[in-house]
Amino acid sequence: MGISLCLLARNERLNLARAVRSFGGIADETVVLDTGSTDGTPELAAALGCRVESFPWCDDFSAARNAQIETAREEWIFLLDCDEWLEPAFADEVRRAAACDNVLVWNIIRRDYKSLPPEGAFSEMYVPRLIRRRNDVRFVGRCHPQFTSNITHTAQAQGMAVMPSTIRIGHDGYLPKFLDAKLHRAARLLELELHERPGQLYYQIELARTLLMLGDRRGHAIFIEVARAMDQYRDAGEPPTPMLAAAMEYFLRLKGESTTIPFTHRQLVQLSRRWFPDSAPLLWLNAVQSYEAAEFGPAATALERLVRMGTDHSYDKFCSFDPAIVGDDAKLNLGVCYIRLGRLAEAAAIFQALMASKHRAAAEANLRSIAEIKRVMGSP
Repeated sequence: MGISLCLLARNERLNLARAVRSFGGIADETVVLDTGSTDGTPELAAALGCRVESFPWCDDFSAARNAQIETAREEWIFLLDCDEWLEPAFADEVRRAAACDNVLVWNIIRRDYKSLPPEGAFSEMYVPRLIRRRNDVRFVGRCHPQFTSNITHTAQAQGMAVMPSTIRIGHDGYLPKFLDAKLHRAARLLELELHERPGQLYYQIELARTLLMLGDRRGHAIFIEVARAMDQYRDAGEPPTPMLAAAMEYFLRLKGESTTIPFTHRQLVQLSRRWFPDSAPLLWLNAVQSYEAAEFGPAATALERLVRMGTDHSYDKFCSFDPAIVGDDAKLNLGVCYIRLGRLAEAAAIFQALMASKHRAAAEANLRSIAEIKRVMGSP
C-alpha cells in the first residue's frame, strides 16, 4: 500500500533536505505543508520533488496535523517533523509495516539526541507517526497533539490494532541551542490549550514541566493542582495518563513542601512503583534518595538497572529524559556505591571504563581512593 510522507514546515530550509532524503525510495509522495516560510523553504521543497501545500498558521499543531492528513493521497501517512529523519536501517521495516492489513496506527521509536548525532547521547520514546488515512483518525491539542478519541478503541472497532514498531527516527530538535525558543512557544500554546479545555491532566503536566524548565514558579502551583486531581486514581492499577510519571518525579522531590499535596512520601513511592516500575527518571531519583539516606545497597541495585537500561533501552518510552541517567552518570554513581559497599574490584573496573568520558577527573580521583583504601587494608 502507498505511503504519503507528510512534513510540516516553517523556515526549515536547513533541515528539509535531510528529512526528505531519508525517505528516498520509500514514500510514494512527499507533501510539505508550509505555514508561512520566508527563507525559501517552499521553493526548496519543490526542487526536492515534494508537493507543497499552504496552511495559515493558527497556533494549533493539531489543526496543522489534521490538514496534513487531509492533503495526503495514499493509504498510509508517515508524519515527520523537519528536525527528524528516518534512520537508514529501517527503510524495509517501513514497507513491511505498510503492508499490514490489521494495524491502524504504528508507534515508532524517536531517538531524541541531547548532543550532536549520530554519536551523541540520546533517549528514546514511542510516537504515533505511521497511521492509516481514515476519517475517524484526527488530532486535538494546540501543542503535543493527541488523538481525538481513544485510538486503541477506534482501532478495535474496525478489527485492527495499535502496534509498537522497531522503526526508528532521529530527532535533534532538543539540542540546547534550540530548546529555549521551543519551551517559550510550548508554554504559550499549552496555556491557550488549557484556557480552552481546562482540566486536562496531560496538558497540565506538560505546562507545569515547561514553566519550571523556564524558571517560572507557576509550574509548582499547577503541579499541586495535578496532585489533587490525581488523588481520585490512587487505587487504580494503571495511571490515567503516562505523563503522570513526570509529575511523580516532581512530587517525590518536594520533601518539606509535600505537605501541600494529598500524599505522603511513602504513598508516592508505592504509587510510582506500581504505575511506573520501568521509568528511568524515577529509578534515578530512587537511587539518589537511597544514597542520601546511606542505603548504598538499594542505591546500587537501582543504578545497576539504569546501566542495563542504557544498554538495552528497556525503559518506559513515554517521554524524553536526560540520557546521562542511563549512561555515564549512572556508571559513575554506581562505582561510588560499590566503594561504599566494599566492592572495590567492581568499582575500579567502572572507573577505568570512564577514563575516556567526561567523568575522567572523577574517575581518576576515585581510582586513587581505591588504591589508598587497599594500601590501608594491606590488600594487593
